[in-house]
Amino acid sequence: MRGRNTRASTMISGRQYATGVNGTTITFECDRAKHVYKIDFSKKPLHRRLGEAGSRMMARWWSREKGGCIGECPKCQGAAKKAMKKETTKSCPAK
Repeated sequence: MRGRNTRASTMISGRQYATGVNGTTITFECDRAKHVYKIDFSKKPLHRRLGEAGSRMMARWWSREKGGCIGECPKCQGAAKKAMKKETTKSCPAK
């Protein structure tokens, strides 16, 4: 094994599950904090765009029964950025 992909680790990012699909919009639930968010895959860059059939297939693939997907929900990611910013401003010495 050459190196580890620590960025994709569920310990760092967490796991999300697709809970529903409406057209090209897939609804996800964050496993860590139970946040719910939606992603419209028709508005992604051209190489990541999905149609309705592709969205249904990927929602089944990312369902809880199939194991979900690794990533971080936008709300958890925003909270982590705020905490990191707050931590770095506290550690900076006052001038």
